[in-house]
This record gives sequence, C-alpha cells and structure tokens, in this order.
Amino acid sequence: RPFSGSQPALSASGTVLTWIQRAPTENAIHALTLGATEPVVVKRSGEPLATPLPSPDGSRIAYAIQPREDWEVFVIGADGQGDLRVTREIQHDRNPRWVDNDRLLAMKGEPRHTRAHLYDPKEASVPYSLLFNRMSPSAYLRGGVQGMFFTLGFLSHVERLGVPVVNGSKGFAIEISKARQLTLLESL
Repeated sequence: RPFSGSQPALSASGTVLTWIQRAPTENAIHALTLGATEPVVVKRSGEPLATPLPSPDGSRIAYAIQPREDWEVFVIGADGQGDLRVTREIQHDRNPRWVDNDRLLAMKGEPRHTRAHLYDPKEASVPYSLLFNRMSPSAYLRGGVQGMFFTLGFLSHVERLGVPVVNGSKGFAIEISKARQLTLLESL
C-alpha cells in the first residue's frame, strides 16, 4: 500500500524505512519495519524536520530539526523513545549519516565553509569535572580562524554531557559575533 511523504531512507540492513510527512501545522517522521503493516510515527513537531536516516541496524533514527534559527541533529529510537539532541552549534548542523550503529557524521556550518564532524551519541562522559574555555576570539589574526568553530562544537559537546563550562558555548557565541553582541546590548 502507498504512503505519502518525502525524503525516504532505508537502513543498511533493509529492515527499516523512514520518511517525512509534512502538513501545514505539523511535520512527522514515520518508520516502517520490515514485516509490519503500519508505520510508526517516531517524531512529531511543529518545527521543520529533515533528512531522517535509520542506523544500519534500524534501531535508531538520526534527523535534523530547526528548533530556532539553525538546524540541529537529533537521534531517536525507531520506536519513538529516547529523543537525544546530538548537536548544539550556533551554525547549521545537518545531513546526518551513520558511519556505523554508534557514530554519526554530520555537516556543520554555512554553505561557504561547511565541514564534517563525527559524533558518538552513546558517549556519556568525558574526563573533565570542569572546563575553562580560554579560546581567544582574536585567534583569526594568528591564523586560527577554524579553532573558533571547533571550540564551539567541543563546548557544545561537553555541555551536552553535563560538564560545567566557564565561558561556555552561549557566552562564546556572543563573544565572537558583533551582531549577537548588539542584540544583547539592545535587550538590556
């Protein structure tokens, strides 16, 4: 029987098919397991959803969502349980692709300087009880412009794992953006 939607993707094992169904007020990610007669709605959102992709074994689904002004990558179980935010970047994170059942490769950044980053959604800890961010926004003057973006990604990662960060991703994002500084000053 036919199902309506877009962006279909099949797990490497051939056991799970995913797609997005769009409506004026709600978007949904559907998953159909081989042998099942009806798909399961894995995720519903009023926010834009994109690129659902089942893990190779079909147990989890990576997808992109635009919760605010930029895209972020999430992973959810094929049964709709355990929604996990993988990225917290001020730039777009999109097009997740499974490397294996445990690791994701996703694109991050604006189109003119997109780069790839490898994520492990199962990682639950890092060897830090506190992180102090000493990255300098003037690093670009010394040839370290990429360091600012890598620092943002790393800060977001350790914050996701619950590590307290001095000068964390939100503060650092304001520190490296004149537009965000002006917006903050205007709001005071």
